Amino acid sequence: MTATEAMQAIFLKATGKVASFVLTDTKGVKILGLMNFYSQRWASESGIDWISLYNPNLNIGTVTATDTFNLDLSTIRKLSQQEGDNVRIIWTGDTGTITNPVKFTDYELVPGDRLKDFSTGPFCARIGSTLVFNRVFLTTDPQFGGKIYVPCYTYPDTLSNSTDDIQVDDPNWLVLICAAEYARTDLTRQGQHPFLLSEANDCMTRMKDDNANDQNTDATQEWNPMPWSASGNDWWV
Repeated sequence: MTATEAMQAIFLKATGKVASFVLTDTKGVKILGLMNFYSQRWASESGIDWISLYNPNLNIGTVTATDTFNLDLSTIRKLSQQEGDNVRIIWTGDTGTITNPVKFTDYELVPGDRLKDFSTGPFCARIGSTLVFNRVFLTTDPQFGGKIYVPCYTYPDTLSNSTDDIQVDDPNWLVLICAAEYARTDLTRQGQHPFLLSEANDCMTRMKDDNANDQNTDATQEWNPMPWSASGNDWWV
């Protein structure tokens, strides 16, 4: 479902009327704002990690002579610490050929307040809006200049164009919850609010059930971004 299709469906559910919108008119701006707000709310649903927003290898930059690297929290909601997920630095051989094999180091994510207890070995932690390793990288380290990849759950992209796709697992939930809010703020249609909200809650329940089933089958496999020649877990002490 595209943004325009969702906007038309929201207005139809809230008012019973068919209308066409452009994103810059008054009603279009209001509905688009609701869609973006509730898309973010969906991504942050308490206790839920949506599989569709899981990225096993998001690149956050390259290794420099520091122990601390910024995380873009407008993109990253949380780092994944499920079994098999590690922060990975790919530090040579991006082409993965026989003569230039990939080499990488995996780092286990630990709680920020415990990082000080892991003075040796490959460990790191999220502390606020940063990823912190257990020591400063040196220019002589093989990882220096390598690419840092983190396993994480992201936020949906902001909707800004009419052809943007809705990233909520069930776009009908977004239609219903936005229609409910649209009706709630319209004195002539407030009676529709509880019915639309009930429909939206039913959709959310189904989405959570589907997500739990997907987690049981898809989210327990260790990620590997290079199916070619590779060697790993070379780390300093």
